[in-house]
Amino acid sequence: FEIVRRRLFKELTPEALTKRDAVVKGFGELYQKQASEFPSECKEGDYQRRMKATYPVHPELFDRLFEEWSDLERFQRTRGVLRLMAEVVHSLWINDDPNLLILPSTIPIDDSKVSEELLRHLEADWRTVVEADVDGDNALPLKLDKDNPNLGRFLAARKVARTVYFGSAPSQQAANKGLDDRSIKLGCIQPGEERPAIFGDALRKLSDQASYLYRDGARYWYALQANVNRIARDRAEGHFNDADVDDEIRRRLDEALKAGRGQFAGVHPCPRSPADVPDTDEARLVVLDPTSPHDSKTEQSEALKMAQQTLLERAGGARQHRNMLVFLAADVTRLGDLREAVRSHLAWQSIRDDAESLNLDPPNARQAESKAVDADETVASRIPETYVWVLNPSLPPDNPTGETQWEKARVTASGPLAERVSRKLVHDESLIPAYGGTRLRWELDRVPLWRDNPGHTGEVNVAISVNQIWSDITQYLYLPRLVSRSVLEDAIRDGVQSTVWASEGIAYADGHDGDRYTGLRGGEMLAAIAPSGLVVHPDAANSQIKAEQPTQVKPFAGGTTSVETVPVGPESEEDADAEPATPTGPALPTRYYGRITLGADRWTRTAADIAEAIVNQLAQAEDTKISVTIEVEATADDGFDDNVQRTITENAATLKFNDSDFES
Repeated sequence: FEIVRRRLFKELTPEALTKRDAVVKGFGELYQKQASEFPSECKEGDYQRRMKATYPVHPELFDRLFEEWSDLERFQRTRGVLRLMAEVVHSLWINDDPNLLILPSTIPIDDSKVSEELLRHLEADWRTVVEADVDGDNALPLKLDKDNPNLGRFLAARKVARTVYFGSAPSQQAANKGLDDRSIKLGCIQPGEERPAIFGDALRKLSDQASYLYRDGARYWYALQANVNRIARDRAEGHFNDADVDDEIRRRLDEALKAGRGQFAGVHPCPRSPADVPDTDEARLVVLDPTSPHDSKTEQSEALKMAQQTLLERAGGARQHRNMLVFLAADVTRLGDLREAVRSHLAWQSIRDDAESLNLDPPNARQAESKAVDADETVASRIPETYVWVLNPSLPPDNPTGETQWEKARVTASGPLAERVSRKLVHDESLIPAYGGTRLRWELDRVPLWRDNPGHTGEVNVAISVNQIWSDITQYLYLPRLVSRSVLEDAIRDGVQSTVWASEGIAYADGHDGDRYTGLRGGEMLAAIAPSGLVVHPDAANSQIKAEQPTQVKPFAGGTTSVETVPVGPESEEDADAEPATPTGPALPTRYYGRITLGADRWTRTAADIAEAIVNQLAQAEDTKISVTIEVEATADDGFDDNVQRTITENAATLKFNDSDFES
C-alpha cells in the first residue's frame, strides 16, 4: 500500500496531516461506539495506525485487493492494483467525490473504465451479474435506493452491493467464501449520519430480491449461478392465489391470538358472519377477517360495515349483549405488505419442501432454508403491524336511541395482539377491570337506572336488582363496559361498605317481602351477592332503618343514627292504688349505662358511630362526667401461641390496659 499511495498521491502538507488525523479519529470513534457492528480488530489502536498509513484509502479496501484479487491468475499483484486504483482515484477526483476515505463501497463500478478493469480479471459471465445485481443502469440496488428513501439518502443498497461484489467475486473457489455482515458494514459506513442499521436493512432487501446474491448464515457473496430467489418470485406470483394468502393470514392470526387474551373472556378471529360470534355477557374481542380491512380515509370502511352487522346480529336474531363487543381490524394500506410477505413465506416454504425435487445444490438448499425462516419471522412481525385499528362502539347518554358511534383508535403497544388491545382499552377506560362503588352510584343516578318501587308510597325509582343492572350494562352502549359480572359485584360491595354510603354509595338488600326490604345493609361488608339481590337507594334504606328503630332516632352525619334514651319510671300496683302525689316536677335520671358486643370485622366503624351517637350526645348535658371502658374477650380452640401472647402482652402494656391476661 505504500507503493500505491506514493505513486498516486502527493505527500501530505502539515494542514492535510491535521485533516487526516481528524478523519482517522472520526472513524476510530465510530468503531468504538458501534463495536458490535464491526469486526473486533477495528476498535484497536493498531487499526487506527493502519488508517493513517493507508490514508486516503481505507485498510479494508487494500485487504480485499491483496488478499482476494491478488490471488487471481490474471491479476498482477502490484501492477494490477496500481492500474485499478489509478482508474478509481481518477473517477472519484473528476466527480468531486465527498467521501472521507476510499472504501470498497465508493469504488465507482458505474464508471465503465473502473468496471472493465475489474471484469478483465474475471469470467465473462460476471458482466451479467454486475448489470443485474450490482451497479448497472437497471440494477436492483439502484431500484431499491429509489423506492426506499431511507436507503436512497445514503445510496445504501448500491454501497452494500459494491462491497459484497468487490469482496466476493475473486474468491469463488474459497472454502469460506464471501463476507460476513460486519465486514460488509466496515466496507460501507463512514462517520456522520450513516448508521449500521440502514446498511443492515439494505443488505436484507438485497438478499431477499437479488438473483445472484447468496447467503449462508451471516456470510454473503455473489456467484455466477442464479440463486433460488428467482424461483421464489415465480412461485409467489403464480403458485398462490388471493384465497391461499388470506387463508394463511387467518391461520397465523389464530396462532398469534393464542399467546394471550388480556382482559377479554374470549377472542374470535376472522368470523365469516355475525353468527360466528357468540352472544354472551362477557367482554370479547372480535378480530375481523382480512377481507374486511379499515380505511381511515373513508366514512364506511369494510371493517365498519362488518363490525356494525356483527354488533346488531347474532345466530337466530338480534344481539342482546352489544356492549360486550370490541373489534380489531387490519389497516388497508399495511394489509398489502402483509399479503406480500405471506406470498413470499408460502413460496419459500414450498421451495424448502421441494428441495430434493428441485435438485438444489447445498448453497441454494441452505439459502432456501434460511429464507423460509426469515419469511416466517417477517409474517409474524407484520401481523401486529397490520392489525392496528380498534373499533369501539358507543352511544352518548343524552341520545341513547341514536345511531351507533364508532371510536377508532390505533394500537401500537408491544406484546401479544389481544393484550395490546386490552391495555389500550383499559387505559382509555373503554374496558373496565375494576370499578368503585362511588362510580356505580353516579352511573345509577346519571342515566338513571333506578326503576323499582317495592312498597314505597310516594317514592319512585329507589331500587334495582343486581340482575337488571348487569343486563343493562351488557346491553346498552352508553354504559361502561365492565370486563365481567364479578367487577359489578365488587363495585356493589365497595359502595355498600363505604363510610359515605348514605351520600355517595348504595345499600343492599336480599329481597323485598311486600312490606320491607329483607336483609337490608348499609355501611358494612357483604360476604356474598345473590343474583336476585337488590341495590337500594340510600334514602329509601334510611327511611326503613329509621322506621324500624325501637327508640327515638336522630339522624346524624355518615348515615348512621344516634340514640337518645327516653327513661320511663316503673310503677308498682301499690303506687297505682295510692293517691297521686302533688307534682313537684319530673325526676330526671342522673346516670346512663349502655353495653354492646361488637364483632371483630366492623368494630372500629361502630366504635366511631358510638362516639358520635352516644358519647357526644351525653356530653351535651351540663357537668357530664363520661367514662368509656373497652373490654376485649377472645377465644381460640387451638390456643394462642407464644408469639401472639408476647405481642399482645407488650402492646397491652404500651396502651396501659388495666387488666390483660391469658387463661385456659
